[in-house]
Amino acid sequence: MLSLLSSLSPFSLPAQTYRYFEITSTGHTSQDMIVTATPLGGDVDLYMSVKNDFPFPDHERFEWSSTHLGTDSLVIAGEDPKICRHQQQQQQQGGCAYRVGVYGYIGGGFTLLARWNSSEPVPLTLGRPQSD
Repeated sequence: MLSLLSSLSPFSLPAQTYRYFEITSTGHTSQDMIVTATPLGGDVDLYMSVKNDFPFPDHERFEWSSTHLGTDSLVIAGEDPKICRHQQQQQQQGGCAYRVGVYGYIGGGFTLLARWNSSEPVPLTLGRPQSD
């Protein structure tokens, strides 16, 4: 799993498969979160959820999604009642995590960028968690 905030290195994804990433949060931010997947050949879709609600979001189970041809972006509003800030039980257990499912609609490469609206993007590296 990967955590906040971005991957400028491309990932590969075969068609009709998912790859999952994780964004950890202390849940105290009221900033918008922006998640963007840019295809490098092929087409990818984004499915996202709070980890405990849907641990592996997909086209049937998700809280937020973007399924456009080309680049897909999600803007999760800081006031959204489903965000970590409003998940009191998870906050009491030491934090909250979002799970991002990237679906290879048409296989190929992609980059993934996630950031809070007032922060600079931080590169994600496979296996190295980042947090807010």
